[in-house]
This record gives sequence, C-alpha cells and structure tokens, in this order.
Amino acid sequence: MTVVSAEDFQAKIEAAAAAFIPSGGDEDQMEANLCLLVPESCVAMLIGKGGSNVNLIKAASGATVSFAKKENSANGLRKCFHAGTMGAVSKAVFINVVLVGETQVASGGKVSVSLLVNNNAAGSVIGKGGEHLKAIREQTGCFVNMEKQGEGSGVGGRALQVSHQDSAATVAQAVFSFMRLTGFASLTSAEDRSLSNVNAYDAGASYGYGPASSLQQNKNRYSPYGASDSVCALHGKKRGKQNLQPSATLPGQFQCFDHDACKGSVVNPNAGLEALGMAGMGYGAAMGGMGAQGGMLGAGMGGIGMGQNAMMGMMGGYGMDMTGMCALHNKKRGPRNLQPHPTQPGMYTCMDNDMCKGSGGADASGNAIPQSSNAAGMCSTHNKRRGARNLQPHPTTPGVFVCLDGDACK
Repeated sequence: MTVVSAEDFQAKIEAAAAAFIPSGGDEDQMEANLCLLVPESCVAMLIGKGGSNVNLIKAASGATVSFAKKENSANGLRKCFHAGTMGAVSKAVFINVVLVGETQVASGGKVSVSLLVNNNAAGSVIGKGGEHLKAIREQTGCFVNMEKQGEGSGVGGRALQVSHQDSAATVAQAVFSFMRLTGFASLTSAEDRSLSNVNAYDAGASYGYGPASSLQQNKNRYSPYGASDSVCALHGKKRGKQNLQPSATLPGQFQCFDHDACKGSVVNPNAGLEALGMAGMGYGAAMGGMGAQGGMLGAGMGGIGMGQNAMMGMMGGYGMDMTGMCALHNKKRGPRNLQPHPTQPGMYTCMDNDMCKGSGGADASGNAIPQSSNAAGMCSTHNKRRGARNLQPHPTTPGVFVCLDGDACK
C-alpha cells in the first residue's frame, strides 16, 4: 500500500468533508450510531500513527469514531464505530467510505463496505419480501446483500454488504438510506465491549447458588442456561433469532422481547403452590386439635420455611411472573432491568445501579414498611445491610429478605 504523508492525508480528509452534502433536515440532529465493517488492509491508514488520522476524521465530522481491537476482527473485517448526531455520523461515514474506496479502486477492486445490523433490526432493514433492499439497489445502482440468518460472521449482528464498481459517494448514499430506515439499529462500541467480555457458564463449576456461599464472584453476570444466540438466557427456551434481542444485563447473551416473552415462562409455577398448600393443610390440621395429625404442623411450618419453594408459591399465588419481578422489592420490572438472584435460582433482583423506585412494600399484616428497613441488601430481622448472596426471602412476607440461617448478621 502506498504510504501517504500526514499533510496529504489531511488534504484528502478536507476534500472528502467538503464534498459531503448534508440532508439539512431535522433528523440530522437526532442521535445515531453506525458500525461499519472495514477491510483490515485499510484500518492502519484510517487510524494513523498514534491515532492522528482518526482524530482528523473526528474533528472534520464532529462524530465519535473508534475501532475494535484487531483480535476481534472477523473475515478480514474490522469494526469501526460512529456515534453522534445523524448529520455528524453521516459525514464521518462519508469520509471513511471515500478513503476506503479510493484505496480499493487504486488496487484494482471495487468500492465495498459492510454495515453491521442488529439481529432484531434485520427484518426492518430487509423489508417485506426484500422491498427495502430492492428499492435501494434501484435508487443507487449499488450491489446490496444481507447476510443470511445463521451464517453470521460472529461479530454481533448481520453484515449488510454495499458495493459499487467505482463510486464511493454512491456507496455512502446507499449507507445513508439504510441508516434512515425505520427500525434500523447497529452495534455500539459499548455493546461490542460487552460481547468481547463474555464469561461462558461452566456447568461443572459452583457459582454460589445455595445458602451462605463464600465463593468470590467475578463481576460478569451470567445465565445458568449458557451463552447462545438461539436460547433465551432468562427462561432457557430455544427461540428463533428473530424472537431474541441482546440482553442488557447478560453480555453476549440473548433474551426474548418484552412483547413476545417465552411461553410458559413462569418459573416452577406448581412447585411453590404445592409447598404452600401442604403448609396450609398442616397448619389447619394442627389447629383443629387433631392430635394424630399434630406432626403435620411441623411439616407445614417446614414447608413455609423452605425458603425458595414457599416463596415461589407465594409469588405464584399473587399471579406474578417471577421472570419479570424483583424478588427484593416485589416490583414488576422489565427483563433488561433485572439480574439473576445470587442465592435463589429462578428468582431475579433489580440491578445494583437501577434499584426499584419506592421499594417500601408491606409486612404480613399489611402495614407499611419503611424503605430503610426494606432496601436492597437489607436484613429485615436485624436491620443490617448485607450482600444479596448472604440473604434469603422472608418466609412469610413477600419482597422482604432476612439473613441466612447459617450466616446470621453480626
């Protein structure tokens, strides 16, 4: 590849920036992001020594431009992230496509880049019967091709290739058309970092489920169902990729949509109810003075004290789906606002940085509980703040937690 001086490269950027024509519409002020897949052979040129070239592109466009690490490249393509207003992102994309296209044509090739489209946005980009792809082909004369579902390059979405025999400006125009389609979404640099930091679930390892685990956890969240782009990490159900979205709390994993939750997604709906039923029968029998059945009180109370099953039964009795419920505060939340409970499999708690609002709740008598005594990570028996893995559900009061029997508050 021909070596270009810093002065010549700056002149190329200024010429490309001057050739860019903004749309001038209100949408230019909207926030946008786009991930381009750039040929690895062009990356060093775009970044420049010490990032000098990419800094010039940022200054000329007003957009944030960054590149993924080389080890995360796939099929000879590197992810280049653009973020900012639609106008700034469009200008940065135009400059990059012109620079890449000039290099490709000089090498005897055609101008070709790819957009990375989120899996859950692919349908909106393709359109019914491929109408959007066909329309943009006809409008621009570009070759456009969306990667088929399942044949993905493993880079966090589906690659949409856009190419033209010799016109970088025409390729950029086709890219802009796709960006402005309703429902378009592309991978961000933050999402890419999360995908790169996936910590796969090891079925043979102990992750601290159960009472009083002293296992030191790392900071990555996980799903007991493992990492797969065809399995819902919340419910362990196998789903089509079009029915899944990236999980906001489980990096590199996927979950069902809020409006299209997995069927039968209530966790163990019968087991808990049966536990409560047996507890109630035992209590009733003992209170009725049936001496021969007196032992059932112990069995019944034992059923109440089982913690997980009894609590699940209570919550199921209220008609609540535990997959959308914070067990700490008894608040219904969206799946992206929840994380698996560290000691109670099948239950969920709010995120540490996004706790439930107004988390007071009520005790068994219906009296209001002060928020300070029912905050996340608080033992209601001793009013001591504890880590979530050191707590268990209160046996009779939904939404309240107490310290573990084997790890009482000091």
